[in-house]
Amino acid sequence: VHVLSLAHVLRRPIIVIAETMLRDSEGVALAPIPFGGVYLPLEVAPEKCHRTPLLLAYHSAHFSPLVTVDCGNDFGDNNEGVSIPLVDPDTGQLLPVLFAVDPGPDWDWSVTSQDLLPCQQDTMEILIRDYLDCEYQTLTTEDLERLSDGDSVLINKSKAAKQLLGVAKQFGSIGKSVSKRLWSMAKRPKSPPASSAITDGVLCVRLKSRRH
Repeated sequence: VHVLSLAHVLRRPIIVIAETMLRDSEGVALAPIPFGGVYLPLEVAPEKCHRTPLLLAYHSAHFSPLVTVDCGNDFGDNNEGVSIPLVDPDTGQLLPVLFAVDPGPDWDWSVTSQDLLPCQQDTMEILIRDYLDCEYQTLTTEDLERLSDGDSVLINKSKAAKQLLGVAKQFGSIGKSVSKRLWSMAKRPKSPPASSAITDGVLCVRLKSRRH
């Protein structure tokens, strides 16, 4: 709730990147992590809000801001910004828009076992597009294979691939993890595509930044 409140105070969407399960030092699952997703200031009209989101990472029970750093011109014009995927790498579904459903005045908040009705995928995309500048990025399988290698060069990559690799460089291990998960999402178990095949588009949000 505090992240949602911050989104309303700042009048700016917040995206939290987090693992879905809390694990101990041996990798045993302990409890689910419900913080990951998109927090929209739904009580504020979209035209009164910033359209570039804040990015937070939730790791080891702490929230940390994710900010871009100056890496030169490795992935295109800095004025264009970068594209951040808005999909769950494990399911391929949109990141959840948290607190998007109003349960109504008759909701019994004392019954903790009750779950709020989930927001439908098409409804979530409409809400996301209302508050954020989004676009579908299309990557070739060859692009995604190269993205899985953090040391690969940017020669002959598509614009989207350069942007996503730029995210990996700027955000460190979290960005590399996103790139590798996107690469695994592009695999097709039944009939592997050719190297030039096009994968399904990935909904991304434009993250714009500038040097001050």
